[in-house]
Amino acid sequence: MSQREAIRVLLFADQALSLPSLRESFKAHSEMKIMGECASGIEAVHAVRQQAIELMILDIESADSQGFAALEILSAEGSPYAIFVTHNEGFAARAFEFNTVDYLLKPFAPERFDKALLRVRKQLLDDSSHCLRQQLLGILQTLNGKPEYAERFLIKNNGHILFVKTAELDWIEAEGNYVRLHCGKQAHLLRDTISALEAQLDPKKFLRVHRSTIVNLDRVKEMHSWFHGDYRIIMQCGAELMLSRRYRDRLSGLFGREL
Repeated sequence: MSQREAIRVLLFADQALSLPSLRESFKAHSEMKIMGECASGIEAVHAVRQQAIELMILDIESADSQGFAALEILSAEGSPYAIFVTHNEGFAARAFEFNTVDYLLKPFAPERFDKALLRVRKQLLDDSSHCLRQQLLGILQTLNGKPEYAERFLIKNNGHILFVKTAELDWIEAEGNYVRLHCGKQAHLLRDTISALEAQLDPKKFLRVHRSTIVNLDRVKEMHSWFHGDYRIIMQCGAELMLSRRYRDRLSGLFGREL
């Protein structure tokens, strides 16, 4: 298989520290091309849609893995093939509810991993609809010149998965390697960085106003000038936030007016 025809792969791991070892396993496989790595379900869904991913390698350690949540969403659209790697054999039944071609228990020999990839390659070559699907995806991506942005986020809460629509967000604040999504009187904690989340949001609707804050512009009520070039933002929900001088030019550029 030529480089141009390389199988498009996405690596997913519950723990980001597992990603380097997954990447190492592909060194001898020039017929595979790693298009991205992620440890978040919403990132996985976004990557599959944007990159036309054909194979997902999922390193999972939890029954509540966001990898399962991502596959559930993608299954309605025709999910890519999947290979699971894990220490736990108890997830196998659930894994094979999806488009799974192999389930590897750690530790496994490199030859076992190679065999799994070979199985995927044969599956793709034998799939008569695969080439047509890829051509259609390419046409759609060409026609749809604008990027796709997240319409909802998956939130794990006490063993349940919540779906939070981006249109319902008031504002977002950073909390280390997490972000808190504020929707009216409710707030949801999501394992992601604010920079990664910013890249998934439509910049015409969501604006980074501080290193730790993103606001939904449709939920902003008013702004007041503050000290040292900063502005105080009053949200419709009553929250008071700060537009720092560092991010003021973004708002000016969006509306074409100097603040």
